[in-house]
Amino acid sequence: MIDEVQWTGKNWQDVYNFINRRDANMEHYALAPNNTLTIKTIEGEMTVLVNDWIICGIKGELYSCKPDEM
Repeated sequence: MIDEVQWTGKNWQDVYNFINRRDANMEHYALAPNNTLTIKTIEGEMTVLVNDWIICGIKGELYSCKPDEM
């Protein structure tokens, strides 16, 4: 099952809970002052901008996706 959450720049708790269900090691994830997130993916670190989606694939992998690609 694929699951996703959209980063609004204000829903850090929702994103935290979404990621924490899959990866309890939250030290790999960071919120920057400009409301961007850095997430750990199978391809390395990715920057998530406001309105981007964070998607969990069928094997539990995380990646980001632009809104127009959804």
